[in-house]
Amino acid sequence: MSKLSDEKITAYLDGALSPEEVLHIDEERALDRELDQRIRQLDFNVATLGRDFDEMLGQAPHFTFELDEQKPVWRGAAMAASIIAMFGFGFAAATLTKPVSHENLSWVDAVAQYQMLYRTASLKDLNPTPEQRKKQLSPVAAKLGFDLSQAKISVNGLEYKNTNLLFFKDMPLAQIAYLDKQNRPVSFCIIKRKKNSVTDIKTRTLNKQMQVAEWSRGQYGFLVIGNVDKQEIIELAKQFKALSADL
Repeated sequence: MSKLSDEKITAYLDGALSPEEVLHIDEERALDRELDQRIRQLDFNVATLGRDFDEMLGQAPHFTFELDEQKPVWRGAAMAASIIAMFGFGFAAATLTKPVSHENLSWVDAVAQYQMLYRTASLKDLNPTPEQRKKQLSPVAAKLGFDLSQAKISVNGLEYKNTNLLFFKDMPLAQIAYLDKQNRPVSFCIIKRKKNSVTDIKTRTLNKQMQVAEWSRGQYGFLVIGNVDKQEIIELAKQFKALSADL
């Protein structure tokens, strides 16, 4: 039985592997029936989610992101946001994992459900100009009361792609999307909460593959999340935390 991780399989399905790696996995699939079934199941789950969201999109409230009209927008993000807006993140969590009461869902778990919908193809064609980037970030920064200038959101190893303003239990939540050097989606998220707290960086793994690093300072909670290596998440979190140290 193959020991390929879900992360590796996801990269294979995203077309993010080298031709040699793809050939190696193709050869393994031909010899390993269980591996072939795992790959088909992962691919099927994403396709099924897309069809289900298409059917429900007509019933969801209108939800838009600030992005230049001439730039492509990932429809999956709009679908996910519509579902989230209609069901308060709880439905997305129940669809992707198991039934969860959205009253008991933490903001980190809610973001994780949203992050699971991202693939390399979701972001690779988004290349906003500096003016477009400012247009995306300015209203989100104003809502949070937080400096989201280029200097505060730029770290080594990540390419900026998009910013979304979401809400969790009426609290504003910024989701800033990037691709890492291996073209894997990573998000830096900031939520403005009703209570103050100060915590150091804590890491954990969600859904056996999603790496999370979170910390807090004052009213703000911070999160770096992606289906990447744990060490990469830690290093990115340290960089983002240093940029927000003057709060």
